Amino acid sequence: MRTGTGRKSARTSAAWSAGLILAASAAMLAACSGGEGKKPPAAAVVMQPLNKADLARPGAPREPGAVIDLSRPGAVAWGTAPVVIEDTNLLPVQRQVIQPWDGPITSPGEINAPRKPLDVRPKLEIGADSGLVAGSLDPAGRRPLTTTMFPGIGQTAWTPPDPTLGVGPNHVLSTVNMSIAWWTKAGSLQFSSNLDSTGNPGFFETVGAGTFTFDPKCFYDHYAGRWVVIAPEVYGSTEAWICIAVSDDNNPNGTWYKYRTDAVITVGNNTYWWDYPGFGYDQNAYYVSGNLFGLNNSGWGGVGYRVFHKAPLLNGQPAVFSTLRDSGAASVQVAQAHGNPSAPYFVSVNNNSSMKIQAITNPLTSPAIATTTVSVPGFQGPGSAPAAGGQSVSLIDSRIMNAHWRGGNLYATHHISASGVNVARWYHFNTNNWPTSGGVSLAQSGNINPGGGKHTYFPAIYSNKFHDVGIVVGESSSDQRIGVSVAGRRVTDPPGTMGPLTQLHLSPVNGGGRWGDYQDITVDPNDDATFWVIGETAVSGGWGTWIDKFTMTTEPAPYTGDDDLGTVFEGVPVTVDVLANDGHSDGLPIVIDTFQAVSANGGSVTRSVGTGPGGRDQLIYDPPTSYVGPDSFTYTIKDTTNKTATGTVTAQVLNGSLFRDPENPPNALPQIAVSYYATTMNIGAVPDFSTMTPYLETTVAAVNQNQSLGNLLNSGRSDRVAARFVGYIEVPTTDFYTFSLAADDGANMYIGGQMFINHDGSHSFTEKSETIGLKAGKHAVRIEYFENTGWLGCRLSYECGTIPKAVVPASAYFHAAPCPADFDGSGFVDIEDFTAFVAAFEEGIIEADFDGSGFVDFEDYNAFVHAFEAGC
Repeated sequence: MRTGTGRKSARTSAAWSAGLILAASAAMLAACSGGEGKKPPAAAVVMQPLNKADLARPGAPREPGAVIDLSRPGAVAWGTAPVVIEDTNLLPVQRQVIQPWDGPITSPGEINAPRKPLDVRPKLEIGADSGLVAGSLDPAGRRPLTTTMFPGIGQTAWTPPDPTLGVGPNHVLSTVNMSIAWWTKAGSLQFSSNLDSTGNPGFFETVGAGTFTFDPKCFYDHYAGRWVVIAPEVYGSTEAWICIAVSDDNNPNGTWYKYRTDAVITVGNNTYWWDYPGFGYDQNAYYVSGNLFGLNNSGWGGVGYRVFHKAPLLNGQPAVFSTLRDSGAASVQVAQAHGNPSAPYFVSVNNNSSMKIQAITNPLTSPAIATTTVSVPGFQGPGSAPAAGGQSVSLIDSRIMNAHWRGGNLYATHHISASGVNVARWYHFNTNNWPTSGGVSLAQSGNINPGGGKHTYFPAIYSNKFHDVGIVVGESSSDQRIGVSVAGRRVTDPPGTMGPLTQLHLSPVNGGGRWGDYQDITVDPNDDATFWVIGETAVSGGWGTWIDKFTMTTEPAPYTGDDDLGTVFEGVPVTVDVLANDGHSDGLPIVIDTFQAVSANGGSVTRSVGTGPGGRDQLIYDPPTSYVGPDSFTYTIKDTTNKTATGTVTAQVLNGSLFRDPENPPNALPQIAVSYYATTMNIGAVPDFSTMTPYLETTVAAVNQNQSLGNLLNSGRSDRVAARFVGYIEVPTTDFYTFSLAADDGANMYIGGQMFINHDGSHSFTEKSETIGLKAGKHAVRIEYFENTGWLGCRLSYECGTIPKAVVPASAYFHAAPCPADFDGSGFVDIEDFTAFVAAFEEGIIEADFDGSGFVDFEDYNAFVHAFEAGC
C-alpha cells in the first residue's frame, strides 16, 4: 500500500532482497528465471494519492563524482555507472494496479516550471523562403489495413501521458508518465508498475530513483533483441539523472540490467538538467538527447547528447557513456535506425524553412557532432487545436516529434500551422553517404490535412521493409472529439502524398488541454512490415491510451533508393553502383533490368558487367559536354519473379576547366610554415606583418587550434600573439570546396594571394565559410591571425562532394622547400628569377649577396648561375 505521505509501505526484507539482485549474483539469477517467466498474479496493490510535497522527492543521494564539464565547445565527457541486476519475476507484485487513478493529477511541467522558464527556449527563427511546397493527402491513395488491439496504460497521477511503445517477437511494452507495462501481443497484461519510487517497488526505484522519473521512453532493439527503457530525473538545484534499463533477452519478463547515470551538465559556473528527451539506437549504441535547462540558474544550455555503449549494457556490465553538448540546438530527436548507418542521425528545427540534421561521428571512440541544414517547405508554429465541446488542445510548439532512419532514408515529423489549421507535417530526407561524404537532401515532404476544419497533431512516423511509410496523428475539430488516426504511403505513391486518414479511436468524452507530448509508432520485428502505434484519447476521469496495428503492403517486392552523385564534371565518366542502396522486401536477388541510355541532358549511360561488389553489374555515366546544371537518368531493377522497381540517379554537372589551377610547387615539404609575432597591446584587426619582425619562424602540422586558454600551437605564447601561416593545401579531386575558418580573435585566409575569407576583428570563437572551385593539386594559401587576451583559437576546416566537413588534415598541408634559385619566391625556378637577380645585382643591393659574403660581387653572380642551372 502507499500512504498519503508517500512513505514506503512495510514489506518483508525477503521480498525486497528478492527483487534487487547485484551483479555478483547474476549466474544464480539466470538459473532461477528461465522460461516465459509467467507467475500466478499476486494480489493487486492500488496506488493511492500523494501529497504535492512528495511529487519530486529525491531517491538515493548523488555521490561525488567526475564533473560533466562541457564548457569548451566540442568537449566530450566520459562516464561510467554501476549495474543493478533485477528479476521482475521475483518482485513482490507483478501487476501493480496503476489505473484507474483516483487522486490529484499533476503535470511534470508544473513540477519543473521553476526550473524551465519558457522565455529561455530559442524562438522559431525566420529563414529564407525555400520556395518548396509540401505534398498532401491523396484521396485515391491506399488506406491502411487496421487491426484494433487493446487499451494501454490509462490515467496515472500525471498528465500528459507521453506514451511510447516497443514491439518485440511476442510482447508489447509501453511507458507513460510515470509508469510501465507490458503485454503479450494478444493484449494479456503480464507486468505493470510505476517507474518511480511510488511503486512496490518502482521500476527504477531499485537503482535509486526518487519520485520524479518523467518523460520516459522505450523501444525494442531489433539488432540485439532487447528491450530498452529510459527516464530522466531532476531534483532541487543539484541533482539530475538519466535512468536506463536493458532486458537480458527478447522476453521482458525476468532479468533487467538497470543503471542510474549522473546527468548534471556543467558549463562554466552553471549547471543544467535534461528535459524532453530524444531516444534512439543503431547497431552500436543507444543515444539520448535532451533540452538543457538551468539547474543552479534560470538559463538555457542548448542540447545534451549521451552515447551509451551498447555492448556493456547487453552483458550486465557497468555502463560506459559519453556526453556532448550543442549550445545552438533545441528539441533534438534521435532516429531509430534499421540497417547499417555510418553514424547515428538527429533531427531538429533550424528555422521556419530548414531542418537541422546532425550525426555523431565515431560515437564509440572519439564522438563529435557533425551538422548540416536542409531547406524544407516553409511553415509557422502551431496554435491550439479546437476540439468538441469548446475544448482546445495545447500543441507546445513546432519541435520535431520523432525521427527514423532506414537504408539512407531519414524520416521526421512535427506539427505546424498551414492554411489556417494545425497539421502534421512529415519529411523524407536522403542521407546519401553523409557525414562520411556528400550531403543530405530533401526527397519529399507532406502535410496531413484532412480538410473540413480538422486539425492533426502529435504525429509519429516510421518505415518498413517495403519502404512503406506509416504515420499516427491526433485529430479533432470544433465539432469532433479528439481521435487517433493513421495514414500511410507505399514507395510507388506520388511524392509527397499519403493515403486518406483512417480513424482508429474516437474519444468517448470531450477532452483537451495539456496533451501529448508525443505519440509513438514502430514496426513489428517478426515481419518488418506491420506498424504498431499508441495514441492518446480522452476518457472519463482523464486520458487513456490505445495500442493498435496496421499494414500498407502485403506482398513482396523490390525497391530502389535514389542515387545522388553530387558534383560531376564533363568529360569525366563516373561508375555508379546503383544496386548498393536497392533491395527486396523478402531478400530475393535483384539485378539491373533496363536503364536510360541517354540522360535527361544528353549524357551517356552504359552497363559495366560484373564490376560491382559480388560481381553485380554497375552503370557508367558520362556527363554531357557543353552543359552545366542538373542532370538525371532512370533505371529499373527486377527480382527473380520479374517484379520491377524504378530508381533515379541525379548529378550536378560542372565544367572543371573553369576552376582554379593549382600551383603544385616542386619538392614541397609536409607541414605549413608559420611566423609568430608579439603584439604589445590589444589590437582590433590583423596587423601589417610587413612592418613587424617575427620572434619565431617554424612549421606546424595543421592550422588546428581549438578554443583554449593555453598557448597558440607551438608559439609559446597565449596572449598578444599574431601568426602568419604560409604554404599549400592539397585537394584530392576537382570540386567545389567550402573552407570554414574559425577564430578567436580575428583571422583572414588568402588563396593564391587573393583574400578569400575575411573573418577579421576582435570576436569570440566563431566560424566563417566561403566556397571556391578548385582543381586537384596543391594550392597556395596564407592565413593571418591575431589574439589579444583570454580565449584563443584558429582552426581551418573544409568539405566537398566527397569529403564531409572536417578539420583540414595534416596530410593536406605543405610548404615550399628552400630553393635559393627561386629568387622571386614564386615556388618555381624560371626566367623571372634570373631577371630579378640580375636587376638586384646591377643595383648592388644586399639581396644580391647570394653567397652571404657581405659583398655583392662576381662570386655572387657565379653562385646564382650555378644554382639556377641546377634548379631545385
